[in-house]
Amino acid sequence: MLDSIQRLRTKLRDGEGTLSRVGIELNTSCPNIKGSPPPAYHMADLTPILDVLARYFREDPTLVIGLKLAPYVYSTQFDDLLRGIATYSRSDPTHPSDESRRISPFAFLTSTNTLGQTLFFAEQAVPLPGNTEVSPTASEEVSTHTGSFALPTVVGGMAGEALHPLALGNVYTLRRLLDKHQEVSLRKISIVGVGGVTTKEAHVRMRRAGASVVACATILVRGGVGVFEKLSITDDNRGSGHGGTDLGACQVAVPDNPTRS
Repeated sequence: MLDSIQRLRTKLRDGEGTLSRVGIELNTSCPNIKGSPPPAYHMADLTPILDVLARYFREDPTLVIGLKLAPYVYSTQFDDLLRGIATYSRSDPTHPSDESRRISPFAFLTSTNTLGQTLFFAEQAVPLPGNTEVSPTASEEVSTHTGSFALPTVVGGMAGEALHPLALGNVYTLRRLLDKHQEVSLRKISIVGVGGVTTKEAHVRMRRAGASVVACATILVRGGVGVFEKLSITDDNRGSGHGGTDLGACQVAVPDNPTRS
């Protein structure tokens, strides 16, 4: 996968400008891997993945790499993640004695992915625009057949507005832990806030929690690309978050020298 991405970047001459237009967001957080926990919950599984990503970054420091994280629910999960990520930071080879210029292979963290093992019955589902199919009522008999449930897999990942408070808490906690981390390179990591950004107010909350950029999926499915305009906010509306672009992709600067500052 990484080789294919690098070939694409070479074809696009992506590393030659001041901004990298192609980045990698590696999903470490899928809750639906049969027989295995999401790597974001299990450092023994995550470490080999980080090893590979860091090796590619050292071969090409213009490569923009981020990790999509699982929703964390207790403090040591955050601590374990950042402790592991910090081990990959190195001195800037062009300024080896300047600790303030230390470099992490990881440019951003996306928080948070869905929360697994959630179930909706068919009558709880919200029809998409234009879908007139009637769901069974709560009074109808519930069978074990998947037709009685909202998803053919029965259980799945919770997203959207139900996940929003947990997503805000994850973004808030990550931002504050990064900002005070003893490894200075981690303080430069951006956060992409995801989870229940379905209104302009939710966008503002995510930015106030510490996200530099937000992303959305649930509302995009419901409303199409027009929702980007509805969710967009101005500089005055951003609150006390960490700035950045309103919606969409995270752009990371590529400096003149072969390392990121």
